[in-house]
Amino acid sequence: MGSVNIQYNIGVSQAQAALASLEARMTRTTGIISSQTRIADGAIMVLAGSFMALGAGAFVAYNAVNEFQESLTSVRALGGVTKDDMNELAETVNRVSMQFGVSGDDIARGTVMLSKAGLTVNEVNESIEYMTALSKANGIAFEEAARMTVFAVNVFDKEFSETKEILDAMQVATQESILDVGDLQKAFAYAGSTAHMAGVSYEQLISIMAVLSNRALEAGIASRSVNQMFLTMIAETEKLQDWMNMMGHSFQIIRDGKLDIDALIEAFEDNTELMVTLQGATDVFSTRALRSFGLLIGASSDYQDMLHQVENSQGALAEVVEVQMESFTAMFAKLKQELLAPLRTPEVMERVGIMVDNFITMFE
Repeated sequence: MGSVNIQYNIGVSQAQAALASLEARMTRTTGIISSQTRIADGAIMVLAGSFMALGAGAFVAYNAVNEFQESLTSVRALGGVTKDDMNELAETVNRVSMQFGVSGDDIARGTVMLSKAGLTVNEVNESIEYMTALSKANGIAFEEAARMTVFAVNVFDKEFSETKEILDAMQVATQESILDVGDLQKAFAYAGSTAHMAGVSYEQLISIMAVLSNRALEAGIASRSVNQMFLTMIAETEKLQDWMNMMGHSFQIIRDGKLDIDALIEAFEDNTELMVTLQGATDVFSTRALRSFGLLIGASSDYQDMLHQVENSQGALAEVVEVQMESFTAMFAKLKQELLAPLRTPEVMERVGIMVDNFITMFE
């Protein structure tokens, strides 16, 4: 059965013409009111009728753009960007909103948070498509998707030009485990900086969290215990190395200035006496750290499989979104954003601003 491709083309000029007509009617109404030397009861009725005649259409236009425009203005104020940059951002937000059927107001509001996080307009323009895709794929707010991206980039010293790869990996880690995207926020908050300091990569950390979640370890507890495990490995490197040598593993725990977490977990892949192993490690790890360490070495093969999937996750997010966009709800949401898009252009928003000024003048 062939797919049906429906495109909706809405002319911006038509929306602009409608607003221009409203402005003209409003100006005429203002003139009538201004020419009166005394407002009697009958004149008040005329004013009310005029307001009702033009108010419905005017406020439909206003309500369609007010929050959108306010958010972009905040970005301009916070980031010190030009009006042209703001208009370019508005165009990008509009395009992404129509592409995924995600509220343009929500995306615009999220760009305020991105601006506060220090992103330039160019960085926002090139990364919000993938943040919106993460939002759509996981049923989370755009602001949450944006916040997760900022955490991943900043904690692991990545670039926003890598957003697609970062979020593909995040998507695989969550869909191949019972981990939620929001759970990774806890991982970044509690264990992210320690992991990066120890030389553990972004991909390794989210793979560890995914494996622990499949072992029924709650995300908040797992994040704290993983953080403690990394800290112990850094603080007690010599003691850990001696214990590993005693267990018959001669590789160096710290290699090229980084914790070789993969080799450490892989060393216990064929371990059949996990309890004995953990009893020997009690002199190295605290109880909290030992919990994560024990679960990880007991799931060595699972960790290696998870890490392989995370490191080869290219296109995973796009595949999920493509399927989700086939639902009736997604198609209708996309249509709604396509209908609103012509009202969210810089030209129309400027006319709405003029219209608001005229309203104020009229009632003054």
